[in-house]
Amino acid sequence: RSMQAPHGQAWPAFSTGVGAIFSDWTGLKLAVEHCDLMDANQIAVDCHDDLLSWFKEDGLKAEIYADEVEDFLFEVMANELRADIQDGSVAEVARLVCKMFKECCQGDFSTVEHVQRLASSSQQKACQEQVLRPPSPPDGEDADEGMEMEGDGVGVGASEPPAPEKKPRKKKEKKQPDAGGWTTV
Repeated sequence: RSMQAPHGQAWPAFSTGVGAIFSDWTGLKLAVEHCDLMDANQIAVDCHDDLLSWFKEDGLKAEIYADEVEDFLFEVMANELRADIQDGSVAEVARLVCKMFKECCQGDFSTVEHVQRLASSSQQKACQEQVLRPPSPPDGEDADEGMEMEGDGVGVGASEPPAPEKKPRKKKEKKQPDAGGWTTV
């Protein structure tokens, strides 16, 4: 199997797709956000780069299986970011990366385009929520209870009524590592 040379469309598309997956992966974002290591962002970047290198060096010689990618991602999350991701997203990311690689090797960029649209949509939504966030009250004043910011720093503006099916979330507390040094996200 050939990826039509890494300099063609296939490798840049695959690389862009992996970047889109990582930028939209909630589990990774939370692990980085709640990790008390100063270089948590760099660990995520290194994970991304190592994954790309693995596919570039070995992916053209032999198939890289989703369970191998899943093991790699779990290892980074557990050993480097000290996060125990239990939402199934590690397996989903691994499966998606492998599927996308196979498709890119065949000149099919539909999954890359799909993950780019999802990541772009998520980023646009985050920007809109930032714009709709109510201003912070001056120091010493309490915000109205209905306007209280959630732990992720995103609130709902007064011009947008809350969705009826959503229940108010409890204010997030900073997760503390358990006796073994693990932080569950």
